[in-house]
Amino acid sequence: MTLPSWIALASLFVLISLQGLAFAFWAGRLSQRVTGLEKQGDGDATLAEKVIRLTVEMEHANASLLKMGNQLEGVNRQLGNIAMGRMGQSGEMV
Repeated sequence: MTLPSWIALASLFVLISLQGLAFAFWAGRLSQRVTGLEKQGDGDATLAEKVIRLTVEMEHANASLLKMGNQLEGVNRQLGNIAMGRMGQSGEMV
């Protein structure tokens, strides 16, 4: 191999080593941040309780909306029957 080939090969090795070191540094910093956030989140039990309470309230709100939607469908059906004149003999909807 010629001298320029050896220089190119050495440069490639240095470049790959620098990229590996930069990645290791970045991964270490990210690990420290995640660990810090986990420690900070463990001590805040009130936030978890608030999230649970909010989840339960949203489930109840969704159930209420579904119930109201079903009631409105019934009213809509009754209004459609009245508009089309589909009344039974005893005044009940058909």
